[in-house]
Amino acid sequence: AGPNGLEVTNVPFVADDLTLGPNGPGLGNSELAGPTAIDSSLGNGGLTAGLTPEGTIAVLSWPNPSYFNQMDYLTLSRGDPNLGAAKNMGAFAGLDVATAHGRAFSWLSDWPSTQSYLSGTSDALITTFARGAITVTQTAVVSTTSDVMTIRYKVQGARDPKLVFFENLNPADHKMPFLPGQDQFGFMFNDMAAQWQGGMVVHFREDVDATKLLNVAEGSAAQETLVRDVSEMRKPGVFFAVTSSPAPSAHQVGIDLGGFGNGDAYNDATARGARLSGAGVAVGQVDAAIAVPFKRGVADVVMAAGSTNGEAVQRARATSFGHTLLDEERYWKQWLANAQLPASSANLNVDRRALIAIANATDRSGGSIVASIARQSPYGEDWTRDGSFFNYALDLAGHPEMVTAHNLFYARVQRADGTWGTMYYADGEEGGPFPYESDQQGLADWTLWQHYVFHPSKSYLDAVYPAIARAADWMTAYATPDGRQGPGMEDDNFFVSSGLQGAVAQWLGLESAVRAASVEGDAASASRWSARAAALKASVLKQYWPGGKFNPGSPGYGQNLGYQGDPNTAAWLIWPAGLLDPAVPSERAQLQSLAAYLYDYLDANVYKASQLFYEQKAIMALGVYLGMGLPLPGARDPGKVREWVDFYHAVLATPTWHFGEQIWQVAPGKWVDRVDMPHVWSGVYVYLDAVALTRPDLTPYRPWL
Repeated sequence: AGPNGLEVTNVPFVADDLTLGPNGPGLGNSELAGPTAIDSSLGNGGLTAGLTPEGTIAVLSWPNPSYFNQMDYLTLSRGDPNLGAAKNMGAFAGLDVATAHGRAFSWLSDWPSTQSYLSGTSDALITTFARGAITVTQTAVVSTTSDVMTIRYKVQGARDPKLVFFENLNPADHKMPFLPGQDQFGFMFNDMAAQWQGGMVVHFREDVDATKLLNVAEGSAAQETLVRDVSEMRKPGVFFAVTSSPAPSAHQVGIDLGGFGNGDAYNDATARGARLSGAGVAVGQVDAAIAVPFKRGVADVVMAAGSTNGEAVQRARATSFGHTLLDEERYWKQWLANAQLPASSANLNVDRRALIAIANATDRSGGSIVASIARQSPYGEDWTRDGSFFNYALDLAGHPEMVTAHNLFYARVQRADGTWGTMYYADGEEGGPFPYESDQQGLADWTLWQHYVFHPSKSYLDAVYPAIARAADWMTAYATPDGRQGPGMEDDNFFVSSGLQGAVAQWLGLESAVRAASVEGDAASASRWSARAAALKASVLKQYWPGGKFNPGSPGYGQNLGYQGDPNTAAWLIWPAGLLDPAVPSERAQLQSLAAYLYDYLDANVYKASQLFYEQKAIMALGVYLGMGLPLPGARDPGKVREWVDFYHAVLATPTWHFGEQIWQVAPGKWVDRVDMPHVWSGVYVYLDAVALTRPDLTPYRPWL
């Protein structure tokens, strides 16, 4: 207990720091729903994988990046060993080797390891394990053409090595509106059975007559009966086939006992190494392991997904690591070929990775883009707030077709009243939990229009204009008498407010709608929306420049108007909104005051704060400001803006060139990324920062003009 109220630390599934006080609940260092375990993304818009820095597959989403996570992996708290995840969660490998005293087995996740992508233009992830004289290199890659993940293990320095690959898949086919993460946390609704079949493990869940599975408990013919019953199933389900090259030499299909009992495939392998017991079938919460001989120091594992048994098996049999890696390398080089990159960057691989991360987060069939492929926190949904910036980056990356598909998705999922939900699954179902966020409405209208600015296609604008108009009508009607936007949540804040973030986003959306209406010949709507935008701008100027000096108010709930703003929200006034007209002397002075405020905030915090949280927004705004040829007021040094951009590129990125939503300074000068690595928006902003600073023509002030 203290002056800020009651503070509780290390709360599983909630936060590292939860405060209950006079300003309302607050989450500090928050890792909602358990800490993020992964730091990578691999995918093809269907099968999507995220691995921990120790090489464990913790996320394996299918049939798209949004749902479902098919892997049993659940962290509890950063203070726990292995983040609280059980030892038998995920999918990973172990090594069985000959020694002077017989044989020894250990799991590679317990070895010291390093991790990186194969190159800046590759989506193949390499984890290198080393213990004593033995080195194992794990290279994981997802096929660009089939829902298959292949993993090559190359061993050096070991006598008679054998690989053991363990998987604790958790096949899922359910989710709940307004309660994201249920595919991850709803264990009682997941999994069903696994079997040894034709040289591979098939692990599955299907809507099937459960009485057929009772045969498993009835005696010696259980395996044959289950194989026959599965082969007769015709309804789509979730099937994973796991096999290897060379072919598996042993297997164990077991019951997930969470570390207890010899029937668990993890425990069986831990005790027996490559001499697995050979159980061929299990029902319920199950896991499995295969033993694989090395051939000339190499062993490949294949994990294939399908909606039927035959589909998964066929994909597994048709896949080879060498072919998959070659296709992958060609694909990503071609995908990045037309990307607009910064003229200079402390690490261009960070910028390329930001763009690849967007692609990995994109549903290939419907066009939606998740905020992160991670499941803890449950960010596997599409926010229009994040998506508007993803779209800008994708247009710069030379992929307008992805933006068109994404915006058509937004037009489809819009509510009848013209508003958008907080976030959406890939099928358009709302993920919740905030009923109305005022800032997302304006940013959605901006991105629907901004894509037309990049690629003027009348047929495209005709398709999305009804959605633009409905949203603009809503923002015009739902307003307060003094000109502010109507109350709503802002920036995922649970408390209703009419703050700066909603205001600047809606002004941007209204101005975008005015221009769309002009192209569409809708003069009456353009006039109405323009008047509303003018009133909203007047309220912003009155509220946030008291005495001519910018002040965003309080970022907390204590102020009388609720959530007001913060420096990162204030950055949007410069970009992408461009609220102030530099040609008007009074507004030019206000713009200079705003730039000074952002600079001073960054100068005081970038290297010194205990936590960085979207400071990229303010850096971006200053990059655009400098790109306009405007000087910073006073003795403020424009060279520092470049220092901050380089700091993100060279110091704050993870070893895999990603970012978390938050970046913590855990010791002086020691920074670690936290919350949903790879957080797509964080990476995109770092990319846009470098573009704004070095190629200002690509991020102009008022890009919507």
